[in-house]
Amino acid sequence: MSSPFSVDVALCHRVTLRILFKLILFVIMAMRQTIVHDEYELLCYCDGAGPDGIGIGREAWLNAVREHPQLDFYQLCSQLQVGQRCTACLLDAEALFDQVARSRPAARSSGGMSQAAAATVKAEQKNEALSWRARLYSTIDRFLPNLPATHVLCVPVFRGRDIRTVLTLSNCYPALIGKQSAPYRYGVKTLDASGNILCRRNVQIEAGKSEDIDLTDDLDEPKDEGYSTGSCWIAMKPTARGSSGSTRPHFKLVGSGGISAVHAQSKSPTHGRQMLIRGGPQEHHLIHMVNLDDKVNSYAVRIRSPEAGAIREEIFGDLPPRGATLVELPALAGCETYLAETQSQGSWRYHYMIADSGFTRMSADHGGA
Repeated sequence: MSSPFSVDVALCHRVTLRILFKLILFVIMAMRQTIVHDEYELLCYCDGAGPDGIGIGREAWLNAVREHPQLDFYQLCSQLQVGQRCTACLLDAEALFDQVARSRPAARSSGGMSQAAAATVKAEQKNEALSWRARLYSTIDRFLPNLPATHVLCVPVFRGRDIRTVLTLSNCYPALIGKQSAPYRYGVKTLDASGNILCRRNVQIEAGKSEDIDLTDDLDEPKDEGYSTGSCWIAMKPTARGSSGSTRPHFKLVGSGGISAVHAQSKSPTHGRQMLIRGGPQEHHLIHMVNLDDKVNSYAVRIRSPEAGAIREEIFGDLPPRGATLVELPALAGCETYLAETQSQGSWRYHYMIADSGFTRMSADHGGA
């Protein structure tokens, strides 16, 4: 779900002039390198986060809190693009922020002042926090038209005797906050495992509304007792002013004995790790992968022993352009607990699945974030 303090959708993307300024500023910030990226203990995995745009580590976030005492939590998040997309890191980011902010010196103190003087200092601090970069963007925004951004997300699709896939599109906003969600237009297309488009849909979701779409019949009926798989791509675009609300799509895998729901995301890191525990001989561990590129994408999956880190099994393959596949991780003797390591050469989206033999009950979750 989107964060309840999501920015107005009209502030998404600006025209070429602003993009040019951002490119220049990015080069300047890259040359400064005041914040170090920690790739081994990431706080925010989202593309665009951190000075390098590849995520930001916990230590780098703590350094930023120390180095910018004039910025409050939300200003620092905005500056480093932390928690601006999936918002999964915001609770950890805020806890770390508070941990450091309590012990750092204040940018300016108003202790001992009259209420009027303290209000003046507070106003000055607010003006100081509005950096020259923010003032420049604010000036540009006053003269340029608002351009709504289109977000493209991707989810897996399955069809089998005992498994169906349902996409949920919703456009809600907590009533107590008082803001109004913008109406959204969704472009939904289902692709098969080879990357061919099977079905297109255009769906308008007004504020406070939702809709379920059963994607199962878009795929060909599987042969024998097996299953067929593919992917669903969702392009979201606001059609009027408003707030983004809780607009992130979800997909539900519906089996005869249970349901697993997961929110949609844009893409996974090219290199990810996940610790897994196999619950018994009837339990299947699988990874569903979608190639987000228009060219062939090679992938590798390695199963490692958690103690020594030794590779016990390797799986290699190629995903066709916009194609998808489902890879089963082999059960290895003496390796009930193991580390699954995933790697790709290009952009992809992958999910882990744990299911029983007939896919009547399953659990799914996105990988790498």
